[in-house]
Amino acid sequence: MVYNSVVMYRNSYLKIDLDNYRFNINYLKKKAGKELIAIIKADAYGLIDEFAAKILHEEGVKIFGVSSLDEALALRQKGFKEEILILGYVDSDYLDLIRQHDLSIPTVSKAYIAELLRHDLHGIKIHIKVDTGMNRIGLEMEEVGECLAALKTKGAKIEGIFTHYASSDCDPDFTKLQYERFKQTIDHLDHPFKYIHTANTDATLSFADEVSTHVRCGIGLLGYSSFKSELRPCMSLYTSIDNLKLVHKGEGISYSQTYILDEDAYIATLPIGYADGIIRHNKGRKVYVGKEYAQIVGNICMDQMMIRVAKEYPINEPVEIFGDHISIYEMAKELDTIPYEILTLLSDRLTRVYTQGKTVIKTITPRFKGAENE
Repeated sequence: MVYNSVVMYRNSYLKIDLDNYRFNINYLKKKAGKELIAIIKADAYGLIDEFAAKILHEEGVKIFGVSSLDEALALRQKGFKEEILILGYVDSDYLDLIRQHDLSIPTVSKAYIAELLRHDLHGIKIHIKVDTGMNRIGLEMEEVGECLAALKTKGAKIEGIFTHYASSDCDPDFTKLQYERFKQTIDHLDHPFKYIHTANTDATLSFADEVSTHVRCGIGLLGYSSFKSELRPCMSLYTSIDNLKLVHKGEGISYSQTYILDEDAYIATLPIGYADGIIRHNKGRKVYVGKEYAQIVGNICMDQMMIRVAKEYPINEPVEIFGDHISIYEMAKELDTIPYEILTLLSDRLTRVYTQGKTVIKTITPRFKGAENE
């Protein structure tokens, strides 16, 4: 397939509007009135971490957040020198790698700190994670002072302190309670933290605090949140028709024949399936083709799915999975999930097409290990 003079080997791709992406970066910084820790874990929610990091660097972002050591090392191997905060557990066996690559790690628990204290921590940068109600990882509030002091005695460089809101999308009262717990914890500490951060995207848009120096935003960079805002969605998913046939009344579609035609109908086949991230639960939902919404019929296959259309369409007719005509919010609601899950399920089989204005400036097909067209 040729898209705007760019060759793709399969007619399914994720389109990323870089004008909107840059707008969102600066909108979130302005809205917060604070510096931004850009969360680009899970391959930047499908955008591709190295490309997201490049744009963020150009927009002046100086610290990235990732989920794990492997994600951090991948960015270092690609030449990024910004501060990188790992948000999840890192085995103490890898402290030399942490030191070598100038990475920051969180305090997962008091037991984890006991493990860290068996090592020389000079050169190890740490952000104290405080559990104020998420009940996932982090120190209990009453443990923070003791653990902070112990880490200092072993030479650790305590650069940051943070917590994570459990319900900033839906419960402002509990968010306020967590904030007050966090503030109380900090008020009892005598330490010059460089990074103090609490807010994810939803909290950045809905809850102000006087304590933090930074906000942590991930999905908001892509233009999505639980609140109305000026954020601009920047991702759209497209495929196209690669076969169309008239199927007669009474015949079934796809595996297990779960969809039986009630009348003769045109059935189009699309080259996208659950191996691309379009899970089988999408059966019965809709896509947009031509000027109509078409139903997904029959079980979705690993590499293909079928839709019922009202008329004949030519081969390579574009089909929107989500974008201008089908919002990712609507899709998430119908799938009983959230936009995060939809985006992070999109696999490396899908070409990423990056646009600026109406011009394609780059394509990346992740499974080609960096092969791209400019």
